[in-house]
Amino acid sequence: MTTERQKSNIMVTVPDFSAPLAQALAEINERHVNTGEEPATQLNFTPHGYVLTKEGMYVLNTEGVGNRSPITPENKAEIGLYPEWDEGEGRKRMSALPAGFMEFSDTELIMLPTLKEVPLEEFIRSFGHRLENNYNLWLGSLRESEVMTMESST
Repeated sequence: MTTERQKSNIMVTVPDFSAPLAQALAEINERHVNTGEEPATQLNFTPHGYVLTKEGMYVLNTEGVGNRSPITPENKAEIGLYPEWDEGEGRKRMSALPAGFMEFSDTELIMLPTLKEVPLEEFIRSFGHRLENNYNLWLGSLRESEVMTMESST
């Protein structure tokens, strides 16, 4: 039984993490130069986005997981990075544990280029009860926080 998600007017801004991701890959590979380990070919992470409210910026990922407190210079958003290695012949290997984290304050996230803006109901994936519950929790929380829109910020 599938239920239609309650629609919202809440837009999630998805930043372009390509520049900090490239820097993180170089740093992680640099740490492993003399270990005999092959350098990672890329870093994987769960896509993240943010919503601006009158209380501050909230960061969440596509599974509806995120800090329930606004992001600040002291309370940074953390994004886990999972290295991937090319094993040849089309095979790849990915770490089950993060090799590091990217950390961002609200100002640092706003300074990244924007890839797209997506409605909250499309940003959080739809698959199973846990994700639906996470969506409903964020929907209620963000509505209470008075989401900033272009109209409300002018």
